[in-house]
Amino acid sequence: MPRIVAPLAVAVMTFGAFVCSASPTRAGPVVPNHAVAANPAVTLVDGWWERDHEEQRARQNYWNLPTRQVRRYNRLQYEINQLQQQRREIDERIARAVQQQRRLLGFQGQ
Repeated sequence: MPRIVAPLAVAVMTFGAFVCSASPTRAGPVVPNHAVAANPAVTLVDGWWERDHEEQRARQNYWNLPTRQVRRYNRLQYEINQLQQQRREIDERIARAVQQQRRLLGFQGQ
């Protein structure tokens, strides 16, 4: 029985971390990177915290925010996520249009 419980607990914790980290309502860190890195299905996003090398300080400050400010921060993060998704969609549309132009002009192999 213990051999079944341990892998099951790890699977549940990993899935829970994935679900929590994918939630648009919670922008703060959910689990340490090493726990998420064990699951190749989870993609770590390089946000401003990481780009500015402020992970530890930002994480600490986030968890110490009053509830009202946490909600505001999370709303801002949700908006950022939506804008980034729109940017990806626009970039994909541009790439498809350029590819079609290239094909029309006979540059499909280049």
